[in-house]
Amino acid sequence: MQFYTAIYAAVDGGGEPAGAEGFFKSYLAFFVVIAFYIVGWAWKRSTWKKISEIDVDSGRREIDWEVLNKERARYASWPAWRKVLSKFF
Repeated sequence: MQFYTAIYAAVDGGGEPAGAEGFFKSYLAFFVVIAFYIVGWAWKRSTWKKISEIDVDSGRREIDWEVLNKERARYASWPAWRKVLSKFF
């Protein structure tokens, strides 16, 4: 979508300077993504990963909801002045 917006800005003016300057100002994200891809490939020596290869669960912390809810209940029982002080200390 950004490509078509950049073309429109370059052809019609669209608030940006017309011509090549307007196009490259509007379409700068493409070059930034390509630059990050090249640097990432040089650093890690790997390309895009398939969704089936991505692991989002390893290293994830499990939340102990009982402990969290008890802590929230204890905090809710505090008076207002104590809640304010707990934000600073």
